[in-house]
Amino acid sequence: MLNKSGFFNDSLTNSVHFSKLNCASVENKSTVNSFTYSHTHLFKRLKIMLRASHDMDKNYFTAPTSLPPQHIRAILSDLSNAALAYKATPLDSCDIFALLNKLLLDHYYQNQLNSDTKINSAKLINLIKNDLANTCHWWEESWRFQASWQTIEEIYLKFTS
Repeated sequence: MLNKSGFFNDSLTNSVHFSKLNCASVENKSTVNSFTYSHTHLFKRLKIMLRASHDMDKNYFTAPTSLPPQHIRAILSDLSNAALAYKATPLDSCDIFALLNKLLLDHYYQNQLNSDTKINSAKLINLIKNDLANTCHWWEESWRFQASWQTIEEIYLKFTS
């Protein structure tokens, strides 16, 4: 709705947009009308798209129950970031091993490994691999898993062998 200044308030974004041009200073008034039409049309399309995307997936930011808990996803994020940093400048791999150790000591993985009296390295690395792959896929960052996993696995095997 236009106010006295020639602006309108958009209730969807709660922001003010310019909608009225001074036609006296423009030689070609059809350009102004075309701009005003396309401007209005753009906001109508944007409202429709936002409404459709909101209705389509109301739980977009809620993690599926098949993923590990949030604190594990945070450690996995740190782990992949550390692996990417190590890949860029391979100086010290202790950060990656410390994060892997933190995952091993967490009750989430302890509960999954409790059937074994001896820690099964292959089972643990498989659990972490699957959780990282699924989490990266949910983040829509599959590239992160592909770019970091080989480094993580190499460092894990280096420290455990």
